[in-house]
Amino acid sequence: MALGNAYIAISNDVWAIYHNVSGLAELSDYQLSVSYTPARFGIIELSEVTFAGGVPFSWGVLGFSAHRFGFELYREYTGTVAYSSFIDQFNYGIAVNYHNVSIENYGSAGTLSFDVGFLINLLEDLRYGIAFHNINSATIGRSRVKLPQVFLTGVSYFAGSGMTLSMDYQKELKMPSSFNFGIEYCVMELISLRVGMVSEPSIFTGGLGLNYQFIKFDYAFSHHSILGLTHQATVSFRWNKTE
Repeated sequence: MALGNAYIAISNDVWAIYHNVSGLAELSDYQLSVSYTPARFGIIELSEVTFAGGVPFSWGVLGFSAHRFGFELYREYTGTVAYSSFIDQFNYGIAVNYHNVSIENYGSAGTLSFDVGFLINLLEDLRYGIAFHNINSATIGRSRVKLPQVFLTGVSYFAGSGMTLSMDYQKELKMPSSFNFGIEYCVMELISLRVGMVSEPSIFTGGLGLNYQFIKFDYAFSHHSILGLTHQATVSFRWNKTE
């Protein structure tokens, strides 16, 4: 969020599972992370909780996540299992998502969707990413409501001195396209300062990250010109196999 969602070509932790699943191949340690959005746009009924994890093996990385959105009258649940690996400078990955929507007094319905992603190290400091969400055009419920189909592509550039620049292009089917921009500046690998922007709709973002040994805390906010502020907090843990 803090980077304006310009994360397709960065994707180097467990949250790659929601952006560019091929980024899971970057994991060399075990990772667990929990993210909480208490009230999107200040509306408590639009709260979100997400859990994600990654386990590296010699033959690739397995990722898993669970997401909950809504309140007691309307809830959305998503569970994901993902796999990612690499060949030379080329990462690839696939994710299988189970979506469930539950509406009080109306019941619930579920469906499966598939995501794929690719990540290429063009140069030592330049990466290109591309991802497709819901490639099987999944629908849900008796009315056959189609889940969002999204194409995303982007580049990231590690400019040195702790600076990373990123830019994404996002196109959801039957919706306006959007350009996302993000800048991250790391201070001695302990503090990360982030700002970003989304073009459609117009949103400005920012936040910071704090790293201490095996634990990491991230805070982000986004500001919509009409709907207002949204805050998000994430706590992550990382440890290697010997630990």
